[in-house]
Amino acid sequence: MKEEKFKLPEPEGQSPQEQVDWSALFDAMGDMVEDEKVADVLSIRARALAEAEEDVAAEAGDVYTLFSLGSERYALSAAAAREVIELPTIMPVPKAPDVIAGLFHRRGGIYVALDTKRLLGLGEDGRYGNAVVLTGEPARVALLVDDVEAARTIPPAEIYPGDVGSRAIAGITPGRYIVLDVEELRAAIRGAVGTEPRGV
Repeated sequence: MKEEKFKLPEPEGQSPQEQVDWSALFDAMGDMVEDEKVADVLSIRARALAEAEEDVAAEAGDVYTLFSLGSERYALSAAAAREVIELPTIMPVPKAPDVIAGLFHRRGGIYVALDTKRLLGLGEDGRYGNAVVLTGEPARVALLVDDVEAARTIPPAEIYPGDVGSRAIAGITPGRYIVLDVEELRAAIRGAVGTEPRGV
């Protein structure tokens, strides 16, 4: 806190010793001490509030991209989703595994489109209307999905472990969103795609 200097008015015709109002000076100094105490208290409270906000943010959970596959709804960490696009024009790849729906062109690059239901072991392909382009490795890969909803924050306490037929499933929420395990999903994708096609 900036040090304040107290200067009392000097009445005309009086010496400095005669014009000092010691009572007023002590009162002013006392106010200064009180101001410093208040500043200290406010500083402590500010730090406590900042820590509390960090704790609340941690408890609030991560943001997830929500999408549907048939009658089921899924949640994928938004950190793993680079962007959501409308279903692109997909070119089939001869002799590719069924899980690879084909290739598509976007922004000067070639991407691998995955049949997400087959990837997760959930049956036949869906009526896909969108693609979720993923971050990380393998690069330039997109999951085909039906419809994409708005993103939502899901607290960790709301994700309950559940076995729905795939290792890539982390659990399910009370709202019946199936939460994908990003690392297991990436492992499944690497197993399906293998080495990246030349030029990708």
